[in-house]
Amino acid sequence: MKYILYILICFTLFSCDDFLDVKPKNKTIPVYTTDYERLLNYIKNCKGSSVKLTYATDDAYIDDAYYNSIYSDENKDAYFFDGWLSSPDDYTWNESYAKIFTFNTIIEEVLNSEDGSEELKYQVYGEALMCRAFEYFMLVNIYAKHYNEQTSDSDPGVPLLLHNDINRKNFPRNTVKEVYEQIDRDIDEAIKYIPEKIFNKYRGSYVAAIGLKAKISLYKGDYTNALKYSDESLSKYNYLEDYNQYEVIDDLANFRRINIISSQECQENIFTRFHTYVYGSSGSVLASNSLSALFDDNDKRWELFYTDNDPRHPDDKPGGYRLFKRYDYSPNFALTVPMLYLIRAECYARKGEVEIAMNDINHLRRYRIKTELYQELTANDAGDALRIVLEERRRETAFDGNRWFDLKRLNKESETATTITRTIGGETKVLNPGDTYYIHPICSSVRAQHPDWEYYY
Repeated sequence: MKYILYILICFTLFSCDDFLDVKPKNKTIPVYTTDYERLLNYIKNCKGSSVKLTYATDDAYIDDAYYNSIYSDENKDAYFFDGWLSSPDDYTWNESYAKIFTFNTIIEEVLNSEDGSEELKYQVYGEALMCRAFEYFMLVNIYAKHYNEQTSDSDPGVPLLLHNDINRKNFPRNTVKEVYEQIDRDIDEAIKYIPEKIFNKYRGSYVAAIGLKAKISLYKGDYTNALKYSDESLSKYNYLEDYNQYEVIDDLANFRRINIISSQECQENIFTRFHTYVYGSSGSVLASNSLSALFDDNDKRWELFYTDNDPRHPDDKPGGYRLFKRYDYSPNFALTVPMLYLIRAECYARKGEVEIAMNDINHLRRYRIKTELYQELTANDAGDALRIVLEERRRETAFDGNRWFDLKRLNKESETATTITRTIGGETKVLNPGDTYYIHPICSSVRAQHPDWEYYY
């Protein structure tokens, strides 16, 4: 029986011939349906977002002591708006297209694999489609302008690679609209075959696919469909973890500092993706003033995930800033039940259905605020409700990898736009809404092979 060394599969991207020359190393050719299923379980396919995007957000504060101790030059540069890349290559770009190569291989070959039922073959096929869709959603939001219906058909997006032929060259850079259309096609096709219930949170399910459609619709500004899909997904799965059952057991510790369930095992997760570094930005960044101001001592999140015990400032805490210290594993940035409640609440607020929006927010908060101190939030009007929803969204998703994309979409509206100011070593920099810095550049090794592509800068 042919055995595949999945654990040794390594996808290496070379820029010498083309921007994507994906060479699978140390592997035999998959034959059986279970071979392709195991490819979906490969650990690298469960990671994705670069933590440096979190360093660049307004959630993060880093003083000189923290800045000088950051081991990654790219994280330093991202925080201080000093460029994104420290080398000709780009790990995030390379890893995303390596995963897409894997998913393309499954999509093209699994239906002709051996020793698997037709049901399993189509399930694995559908799951690979959904996973590919999510990779393209991440890529287009990192490397392109935020979706704008009026300009998306001309705004440069990312290349759409839909086959596993490594010999193809001269790929075009597809538009933002084309990328989103492919994302929609992949998910719609996947829905036909994936299981309805969640059985593996790193793979696909109907609940996850519909939930992703809600998230994607939100980022497109399509609040009608974001509401429709979030409501449907929540009708099928809506578990929330009660943070009141957890506490800090050793505030000086890193690992096992809190007794909360690992985010790998958290039942709130619907579709799971983690940062490339498993603990994200834990222990590396402080909560900014604007983020800290959204919390009070009644909030279990503030108690569990942030600490005054700061190893870099043991005797002199820098202005009362709290350290983000969540070592239960990197937060899931893909799709969770709380995200869906927040999406639905935002859509209701934008529709002017204030009471329903606040019902969703208060329902979530019952699982986040200390039981004996819980009080319902109320809104005066639709604008006030939207403010409350977005503040709750920021509290719930802080440092999980979603804030950078939120800044991009919310900066399109003057009422929700954010200006970020940094000061390091006496030098101050400002990131204004709509700045091209919000678009991650494509690395120089790719540019050298594709001078004909249109670039933002």
